[in-house]
Amino acid sequence: GESSLIKDSQTTATLAATSHCTILFLPNEYFQKLTESIGDLREYFDELSARRLTMTEKAIQKARELEEEAVVLEDELIMI
Repeated sequence: GESSLIKDSQTTATLAATSHCTILFLPNEYFQKLTESIGDLREYFDELSARRLTMTEKAIQKARELEEEAVVLEDELIMI
């Protein structure tokens, strides 16, 4: 959910606990105040968000490549 806090957008994160846990909630306005007052914290979350976005884009690209390979293989099998 930190991505939605950084970009001030709707959250897309879904969590599921597998054991008992304590959940903490930090409203957006307090997160913004924290990151404005602690520059290193903002930089950390910006870099984390960028890394995760890059990882997601790479995973999507890899899935597309695998899908394309599967289509090619399927076509080749049909031609045999």
